[in-house]
Amino acid sequence: RFATEVAHEAATKRNKNTFTKSRVLVDHLISRHNVVGEGLLQMVCDIPFVAADPVTETLLTVCPALGATMNGEVPFVAFQGAVFNDYEDIVWTKAHLLPGWADPRFRQYNSDCPHGVNIEQYCNSFVSQLQIVKKPSVNLVVSHCKNICIHFECKNKMETTSPRERSAVMAVMESIYSFLQDNATTDNEAKSLLEITPCILVEEGRRFILPSQAVLEFYESLEIKPYLYKLPPKFGKFQLLFEYLGCSKAVGATHYAMVLEMLQKSCRIDKLHQNEVRMCSKAVKGFFARLQDNPHEALAICNLYLPATFPEYLYLPPKFPGTLSSDKPLKKIPVTLHKSTELVFNDVPAYGPRIARLNIRFMLELSLMNVRPKSAMTNYEELMLKLPAHLQPVMLSSVVKEKLTNGAIVTSGAVNALTTRLLSAQFVRGIIRIIRHVDSQKKQFDEGIALDIENGLRNIELCAVESLKTSLFHNGQLISGSEEDVPFFQE
Repeated sequence: RFATEVAHEAATKRNKNTFTKSRVLVDHLISRHNVVGEGLLQMVCDIPFVAADPVTETLLTVCPALGATMNGEVPFVAFQGAVFNDYEDIVWTKAHLLPGWADPRFRQYNSDCPHGVNIEQYCNSFVSQLQIVKKPSVNLVVSHCKNICIHFECKNKMETTSPRERSAVMAVMESIYSFLQDNATTDNEAKSLLEITPCILVEEGRRFILPSQAVLEFYESLEIKPYLYKLPPKFGKFQLLFEYLGCSKAVGATHYAMVLEMLQKSCRIDKLHQNEVRMCSKAVKGFFARLQDNPHEALAICNLYLPATFPEYLYLPPKFPGTLSSDKPLKKIPVTLHKSTELVFNDVPAYGPRIARLNIRFMLELSLMNVRPKSAMTNYEELMLKLPAHLQPVMLSSVVKEKLTNGAIVTSGAVNALTTRLLSAQFVRGIIRIIRHVDSQKKQFDEGIALDIENGLRNIELCAVESLKTSLFHNGQLISGSEEDVPFFQE
């Protein structure tokens, strides 16, 4: 009854005497003879008559405490669910703290335990009956961690944090990481929550990122802030924890794909600003470097976002003299990010200005983003074909066709002589010798190949055409302005 009265007074009209009554009642419970054996502790454990231990001011700059009020009053709490204040920095937003004067462990020699009973066992029973949390659970600490991360990030967006606040949050996160590294390695629920929580502190306490955005072994010069970071050296001792949560030891294609996806979500369909273009170029360059080293890494990627623009910005003659249209500086080209499968890759560079009025999005030329094939034997088209089929852009040659639109066939001695040469036995034997040389490892040569070559050459028809013109067609529709005189054409 007395405990209920103190709790009611604390909730309605507290004063200095309320705090005194709280301490007197706690002192009485601790010193009461064999209180563990009479069942009283179970009756009062859930009554909020204990004045909680105030959270230190430094921690409050990081995040408000559980039950915090506008006027900063100390809450009165129950023993049940309260945590010893030893664990203050890893629970204060999710649990009330028990003050030292209400901690049975520190006052066990004030206890009036029965004769012959071990004092330590008596104290443990006292704590258990009051349902005090002896050690925070992993889930409790993870929930507290999430509170801090979300609150600090929201606060960061509204105002610049002070060095004191950044120092405080770094110290708090170090305590949380230490606890989790020692205790969280078997808790799948906690792991699942932390994997999707921005809980890795970077930029000297200025920002939280997801575990998937941190790389353990990474050059700072390769960071793409605010999307991809090297793990701060200060937290290197928690490497096992971070690997468990999803941080990678080394950077991979999936990291760069993640950066491009996050950048796309930030910009949507808007044109990228210059700083965003730089980040985009850095991510694209890194992605294709990893793709060349290990194409299998890209198999795990569901969606790949790549920089795009319209062909008019790539292939119309430049407005500044002395440069080719393909040499336009990147800052002059409006760039957006789109799914790779929605873009067209120009695998027929010869079309150039003829496709400038084609109103479809092209993948930005890789050379503009400093992507270079690592082998002299590889061109950009072959590099693009290293992508898994589900990520490949549409090839221009598959949707745009060149067709003959004008030209009159004329007699030409040179064409007649070339036709005769192609059909000669000597030419056929020359081609066969080349094939035999290339396939020299084969013991037997298929003589049927000679007949196939001869028949193939007979099917070649050469014509000399005067005023030869072709036009380009996109899905059967003529592309405006694509007609052009050409020196040759193959149907």
